[in-house]
Amino acid sequence: MIGFVESQRLIAAWCDLHQKFGVFRADGIQDAGILDEGYPGNRRQLAKEWRSRFCPKRPLIESAE
Repeated sequence: MIGFVESQRLIAAWCDLHQKFGVFRADGIQDAGILDEGYPGNRRQLAKEWRSRFCPKRPLIESAE
């Protein structure tokens, strides 16, 4: 997933080495490659875990009538 914060481009990615998500500045990546193997788990579950970690639920705001 790629996001923008002010003038920075950030990439959120799963780190196999540390077995957790990491957030990396795109301008700090010096080399990248495409691997033959893909993520072995369920992609939807991975995205759900990412959202639960980085996008906490906000309380609902009741409308004033």
